[in-house]
Amino acid sequence: MFTLRGCASCLDWVLNDPVGGRLFILGILVYLAVSSWSVGYEFAFTQLWNVVGEDLWLRPSGQSTGSKAGAVGVWVGLGLVRTWFLLCWAIAVVRSRSPRSDARLRGRPSVHQCDFFIWGQRPAIYRDNARRFRFCKLGCRARGEPLADRVYHCSYFATLQAKGQRMDASLDTIKPYLLTILFLLLDALSVIIISFIAISTTTRSSALVHVPAVTRAVAVVIFLASSMLWQKFRDLALRNVTIPEKSHLRMVGCLPGGYWFALLPDHPGDAPIIAHFPGNPWDLGWRRNLGQVFGTRLWDCLLPWTQPPRVRLYTDPRHVTDFEMSDAFWEWVSDKRENRLRTAGSESASSGQERESDAAGTSIVFAGASNVAFSPVSSPRSLSLARPPTSPPPRAPHEIPLPSSPSEL
Repeated sequence: MFTLRGCASCLDWVLNDPVGGRLFILGILVYLAVSSWSVGYEFAFTQLWNVVGEDLWLRPSGQSTGSKAGAVGVWVGLGLVRTWFLLCWAIAVVRSRSPRSDARLRGRPSVHQCDFFIWGQRPAIYRDNARRFRFCKLGCRARGEPLADRVYHCSYFATLQAKGQRMDASLDTIKPYLLTILFLLLDALSVIIISFIAISTTTRSSALVHVPAVTRAVAVVIFLASSMLWQKFRDLALRNVTIPEKSHLRMVGCLPGGYWFALLPDHPGDAPIIAHFPGNPWDLGWRRNLGQVFGTRLWDCLLPWTQPPRVRLYTDPRHVTDFEMSDAFWEWVSDKRENRLRTAGSESASSGQERESDAAGTSIVFAGASNVAFSPVSSPRSLSLARPPTSPPPRAPHEIPLPSSPSEL
């Protein structure tokens, strides 16, 4: 129990304290240096390549072709993984510091996401002149600004948020952010596997050289597991939901998890439809979710500097790629609008019947020569003959046909 509490306290300190953030970065650099020396030099160069004499790079001393090929494979494989990890990390940090574009404050004009209230309170007024209903309230750099319908709130890679070094998992940085996690994990696993191969093929004294690299690689894997970065990869890549959005999907008391949406009317003067969608409206299935994050083409899925179409077209006013919803969500929107049309039609029909009955009650009707009906607010002097209405009662308006596809909304 003491050990678990100590590990939890240490992890919390590393994740939240600025000094812990610097030590984490220093630990990553030390891990890269120690593992490069242990695997790249002591094993691949000294044991597999085993070059002696003047011809240091040209004449291997009697080693087999398989050993030389193994050395080249270690250098090339681990070098590519490590280079890609550092490249993804650098691109994610640079993009997280780039200024937010004003062109991103755009969303679909027919449906807007509202603020989420635990107790079910609905927003009654628009937040700004763009007819938006929400602001970012979860700590991202654009707090207080009117944002697009969906916002990728800040998620962090380790402690890079300390002292302005945080890495925001926003729309632009999700791909390099996830690739950073992926290649760091592959790097640590590769170091562990290669080190165990080196230990099994060397003497006991030489095996001690690889122990520091193994311990640091195991520490990296434990950190990735304990800091729940694998959950972020699963949620962002496979489920298309961020950590703050995931908390909204949980049931709070008797209120089911989900989001409030404002279905804007066709006429600006009409009130919007405020409704609660129970579920994740952005979950398009794991295959489409992967395409949303990494791209639809296989050759550029692992390139951190390329972006999928939803990001490239985000500033184009003809496309609202950040608001691509599931088919279940658009069916829900159609049902809500159909229900509103039915309700409006029934209210119009009932109001027509009420007007007809009021007109019949306030008029004078002669039944033979004895029965007279009059309005209770009228005086006897104002009584006058009146014929019953001959025009039929007003009919309910015809239902407006809905668009056949969500793109027409």
